[in-house]
Amino acid sequence: MPHPTGDQRPRIAVFGAGSIGCYLGGHLAQHADVTLIGRPSVLDGLHDGMTLSGGGRPAVHVTRDRLKLSTEPDAVADADCVLVTVKSAATVSAGRELAGRLRRDAVVVSFQNGLHNARLLRDELPGGRRSWSGPELLHALRRP
Repeated sequence: MPHPTGDQRPRIAVFGAGSIGCYLGGHLAQHADVTLIGRPSVLDGLHDGMTLSGGGRPAVHVTRDRLKLSTEPDAVADADCVLVTVKSAATVSAGRELAGRLRRDAVVVSFQNGLHNARLLRDELPGGRRSWSGPELLHALRRP
């Protein structure tokens, strides 16, 4: 999905960039402009990039210049898509933090454990904004 201003690469923000968020963001960085938003203790370890491994695939190194790093929620402001990867207990507060910062057309996707996180996010986001869970989104994309 190209950005409305004509940029060719989608802008993806990962809100809650811990292990799962960094793994997703790192793999997406070859296809999109990725901003990882997380705690300083995690982001400080990424100044030399990161190596992604697992799943029986060869290790992939993502250089630091492929990633934007931020500890501030305002970094979601220009994102086309926001992947929420916070712990389930932080879902409501994450939704509140995102609520006033998202673009009107930004898509929010919950990549979290738990059954109700997409609904919890949706309840906190303005204007009945649709938020998806990762499995819901994949199912919707596979439909003919």
